[in-house]
Amino acid sequence: MSREMKRLAMKVSRELVTQRVDLGDDSYDVISDAVEGAIEVASLADDLDFFANENGWAEFSPRDRNALAEMVQFAHLGAANPILGPVIFTGGVDGAGETRGLSEERARQIERLAVVLREAV
Repeated sequence: MSREMKRLAMKVSRELVTQRVDLGDDSYDVISDAVEGAIEVASLADDLDFFANENGWAEFSPRDRNALAEMVQFAHLGAANPILGPVIFTGGVDGAGETRGLSEERARQIERLAVVLREAV
């Protein structure tokens, strides 16, 4: 039996494998671990952000582009920067600036998109 997550986030590896993550009480450490270093946020919608490694170009190879993060960024913003390495999606921020968890619907959307992109490669 799995325990209920406090704040759901979705890690997406550079191989487009998803992993549900609990942000717990200390989201900074969880997010930093997920992106393997310093964090940079991309705000996409009121209920959707993703964090990437701020030094991705220095720490990862161009072969490590995260197609899912780039595609979601383009869909929401109409443009996208190349994203290198793993990312983690969260549910935006609340009025106090605290990171919110993803809704179950958003989490399922990310999981489905990852499956489609993996099959396309």
